[in-house]
Amino acid sequence: MWKSRKRYVQTLEDLFYIVKLLNARPHNKVLIIVEGKSDKAMLEKLPLSKNIHILTLNNPTFKKFKFDEYDCILILTDFDREGEKLYKEILRYIRNTLAPKLSFLDMERDLLRKYFTKYGYTVHGAINNMLKFLESSPKNLLHIDVHTSFHKKKIE
Repeated sequence: MWKSRKRYVQTLEDLFYIVKLLNARPHNKVLIIVEGKSDKAMLEKLPLSKNIHILTLNNPTFKKFKFDEYDCILILTDFDREGEKLYKEILRYIRNTLAPKLSFLDMERDLLRKYFTKYGYTVHGAINNMLKFLESSPKNLLHIDVHTSFHKKKIE
């Protein structure tokens, strides 16, 4: 029981840290770029602030998107070899052709990598694994209702 409680607490703390990190720039318009719809759907399950917009690479308007309307961009591709390669391509593409003066949240990406890779190498897989574990754990571990903590309410 103690290991289960310790893992539950650690998973919950990790998830709260991820949300806190994503919401760390309340006065900036932040664009998060993810690979696909499932990544976007998983991020939308987290209570993200209203100034965060999520864009998928498979969005038909990606190349016409107005990146310069944002203060900073977080490229959140998967953390496997292909995802890292894709990250570099997107970074180069945006910097060289679209918005060379934009700020990229590389430090935040590195911190997120540390937390996500504990639970999986894909964005949707890591968040999904964390939420599944928290939801399947006995609720008496900390008397915390995961659904109350992580409902779809947006933080203002």
